[in-house]
Amino acid sequence: MLDVLRIEIDRLNVNIITDFYVTDISRQHSKFVINKEIEADKVIIATGGLAGVKEDTKIYDILAHLGHTIIPLKPTLVHVKSKSEYCKMLQGIRVKVQARIYVANKLIRTEAGEVLFTEDGLSGPAIFQLSRIASLNKCYITLDLCPTLNIEEIINTIFLRIRDNISLEELFIGWLNKKVAIAVIKVANIGKLSRLAHDLEYEDVLALANTMKSFRFDINGTRPFKFAQATIGGVSLNDVNLNTMESKKVKELYIVGEVLDVDGDCGGYNLQWAWSTSMLAANNIGKL
Repeated sequence: MLDVLRIEIDRLNVNIITDFYVTDISRQHSKFVINKEIEADKVIIATGGLAGVKEDTKIYDILAHLGHTIIPLKPTLVHVKSKSEYCKMLQGIRVKVQARIYVANKLIRTEAGEVLFTEDGLSGPAIFQLSRIASLNKCYITLDLCPTLNIEEIINTIFLRIRDNISLEELFIGWLNKKVAIAVIKVANIGKLSRLAHDLEYEDVLALANTMKSFRFDINGTRPFKFAQATIGGVSLNDVNLNTMESKKVKELYIVGEVLDVDGDCGGYNLQWAWSTSMLAANNIGKL
C-alpha cells in the first residue's frame, strides 16, 4: 500500500518534505503559514493520535490555539494495571475467559476471549476491549475462568473430581492451569494446598466455584500511550464538518483520523476511520 502511494505521489510530482517538525500553524489572510517558513492554501492534519509513540501533544496545542476544543487524551486498546499479588504470580499465563468490568459496582461491559496475566496487570484481546473504560474510570475486572459452566455445574464437577487422598492442589489437574488453580484456592480461603479434598464442606466448594466464576482484579489505570493501539480524545467532532472533514473554526483546514475524538474497538475500526475521513477530505479539498 505504501509503494502504491509513493508511485502516485511521483506521478503527480508531489513535493515531499521530511524531517520537518511542525511547531506552528497560523492563518494569515488567505494563506496558512507553517513554522513561519512554508505557505499553503490548504492544510490537512493527519498526524494520528498518541498511541504507540512518545507522548507529543504539540499538534493538539496548535489546533487548540487555532480555536478547536481538545477532549482530554487517554490511551485505549491497552494493557490494564492492577496491584493484585496474583498478577505477578500468574505472569505469562494465558486463559480463555469471560471478562467483566465494573464501575461503582455496576457491570459496564462483558468481553469473551483470551487474557494474559502480566507482572503489573492484565492484557490480551478481551482486556483491550475493556481498556477504554479502565482508562477513564476507577473500576475492577472479574474473570470467569469457566464461562461454559454455571455455579451449580462447577460445584457438581468439583465433587465428582474428589477422590481419597487427593489434595486441593491436585483437585484441578487437567482442568485449570496449576498456578491458576493455586490462586483460586488462595482467594477462596479454604485452607492450605495440602488439605485433603474429601474434607471439603459444601461451603468450601461453593467458595471455590464463586472464585472461578468471578476472579476479581482491582484496576488502577492502564499502561501509557507507547503501549496503546489507539487514543481516546482529541479534536471535538463539533468543530468539524463530518461531510467534508473541514474545520468549522478555520476555513480550508481539514482534520482527519485519530487526531479527532473518535476511537473504536479492536478489529480495524480505527484504521477504517482514518481511511474514510482521509477519503472525505481528499475528495473535498480539490473542489473550488
